Amino acid sequence: MGLCKCPRRNMTNQFCYEHRVNVCENCMVDNHKKCVVQSYLQWLQDSDYSPRCPYCSQDLTDQACVRLVCYHVFHWACLDKYSRSLPSDTAPGGYSCITCGDCIFPPDNLVSPVADELRRTLSDVNWARAGLGMKLLENDSEIRPQIGPRPTPEGECLQIRSSPMESNLTHYPHHALSSSSTASLLRSTSPSTVIRVTNDPDDNKYKRRSPLEAMNRWLRSFFPYARRRSWGRNKYLIYFFLFLFGVMGIIVLFSVISGDRNSMDNPMFDPLNNPEIRIGEH
Repeated sequence: MGLCKCPRRNMTNQFCYEHRVNVCENCMVDNHKKCVVQSYLQWLQDSDYSPRCPYCSQDLTDQACVRLVCYHVFHWACLDKYSRSLPSDTAPGGYSCITCGDCIFPPDNLVSPVADELRRTLSDVNWARAGLGMKLLENDSEIRPQIGPRPTPEGECLQIRSSPMESNLTHYPHHALSSSSTASLLRSTSPSTVIRVTNDPDDNKYKRRSPLEAMNRWLRSFFPYARRRSWGRNKYLIYFFLFLFGVMGIIVLFSVISGDRNSMDNPMFDPLNNPEIRIGEH
């Protein structure tokens, strides 16, 4: 279970594979319409994913998409084409997800933002209205592929380029400029600015930790919060003593090793040089 980053702060076990954040069903409908979302435990087992439609193998961002109650995403045109290819007498349970085999139609007693959005989308075609128990439309046509806009999820950066020259070209179309001069003027304008949509402290939550940071977190686990503030002011002193003890340990280790070598080369420790020891042949 994790906490969603939206203002609702809902608890959820669903995880966006692309942005690596916990998402609730409201965020799936509003901000992650074309993202691959599955359970967090499944992401821990296998974090690989394919941002392509399972039916046509094209990028999900190319067309408008629809998310089923199993959270698998398809192009709306591909799902409509696949469902129309089935026989007309197919039972509602026969309309199943290509990926997992679950029924496309949400149960009647299921109340969720994903199910509501799916019912709203399926109500535009007759094959789905029949499966949902709705009245058929008089005019029913196949869904054509359409490029749909992709909303910006919570915490994603927007890149906005400010170019005064572009506004001048818009307001004064009678001024003719060559392509080379236009390119040079555009390069001389102010650089692009990156605007953070939300100040999220958990952006680097899943990055690889350094050994020093791991040791720091391990040491902090032994101190309560009241002592942690005073310990934070003296952490550099503690690091210094740890470094000093490490250097002293290395010096002692090398001295012991060198002492053993000297004792092996010392003739005083050779029993054959001791006059009190006589070795005879029997």
